[in-house]
Amino acid sequence: MIASGAEHMHESISTNHHTVVIGAGIIGLSVAVELIWRGARVTVVDPREPGSAASDGNTGWVVPALSAPVPTPGLPTQVARWMLEHDSPFRLDLSHVRGNARWLRQFWGHCNPLSHRQGLLALGRLNAESYSGFSRWLENGLTFEWRQPGVTFVSRDAAAIEHVADELKSLEHWGYEQPQWLLDDALRRLHPELSADVAAGVRARREQVVRPESVIAALRAIVDDAGRVIRGSVQDVQHAGGRIVQVETDSGECIAADAVVIAAGAWSAKVGKCLGTHLPVLAGKGYSITVENPELQLAGPLYLADAKIACTPFDGANRFAGMMELTGPDDSINPARLATMANHLDQALPGWELGSRRIAWSGLRPMTPDGLPIIGKVPTFENVYAATGHGMLGVTMAPVTGAIIAELIVNGESSHDISAFEAGRF
Repeated sequence: MIASGAEHMHESISTNHHTVVIGAGIIGLSVAVELIWRGARVTVVDPREPGSAASDGNTGWVVPALSAPVPTPGLPTQVARWMLEHDSPFRLDLSHVRGNARWLRQFWGHCNPLSHRQGLLALGRLNAESYSGFSRWLENGLTFEWRQPGVTFVSRDAAAIEHVADELKSLEHWGYEQPQWLLDDALRRLHPELSADVAAGVRARREQVVRPESVIAALRAIVDDAGRVIRGSVQDVQHAGGRIVQVETDSGECIAADAVVIAAGAWSAKVGKCLGTHLPVLAGKGYSITVENPELQLAGPLYLADAKIACTPFDGANRFAGMMELTGPDDSINPARLATMANHLDQALPGWELGSRRIAWSGLRPMTPDGLPIIGKVPTFENVYAATGHGMLGVTMAPVTGAIIAELIVNGESSHDISAFEAGRF
């Protein structure tokens, strides 16, 4: 399997070169595999089971069309309204605000048209390569559940999803297809499973879906075969000459390092502090409900814009994911939030809950103040790199992020323009 991947890589590095990747979510594992394919030795460090934090319970969307950063014009006003609604898709723990006031001020500061458009164009340009990213992985020998059914954004009111069509039009230069409007009967013909309450849809036809658990398993198999996974947290580091030379874990491991990659998702700020660098990443909790052997047949992936819920049909299962809670690094499940999701789903997709079993899950999305990931070398050490802060685009951006970090480590530069994502911007 490793040889298969290596056949497609032009870069190579000394097999004595050792990279420590901190974080075993889909981003960390992607970095590890791309490095392995280029000949490097890799050790992945994470206290949790690979993929268990925010990766394996999400909807698996590969959606460059959803490239818009989270901070949007009008969002502060919308959040203020949501705070007064018990069934809103957003929740802010006020006790958590006090310790993250700087992050929140920066976040609100980016909720303006200029920042939003700049972020959209930067993400759109890079994410255009995501369309071929998972195809490349399949060609390189990975095996996982993948399909390209397109995604339909739906709402009771066409005005609520008009921004999706506008954003796709603004990305036409980067190869994005023009959106397809579906109203009333046309929407019902494509998605007969929707209730009569849903009247408008915008279809992005190139979007893809992967089963995230299957991707994690495929990446993990390569790392297990050619690298190493250590269960533990980073406790300390040793540095010399502007470089980190050793990573120490609470499990007693002392790992020599030629390069270090921070890919710890929602825990990246804590890891960055241990490594002497500032990474303003905050945890945004999301939930999913997986219905196994469902009675409801989803005609394809749906985004319920009014409820902010993504719906995906997998082989033998439907998965529904949504909600955003800024509550700190706590992945416990709040039954009230699941009930809110269920109420919204009842209105749009009657019978969604029917199946042999329902599995509830929560995970922590790594959020940055400007809604853009942090990708590249950090300014504090010559050999430390960051690959984090992908928010809700971790699956979409995994292949391209892994390739970028591997290029930087192997070649000292990337073939991609990552100026908008550099850690130094904070």
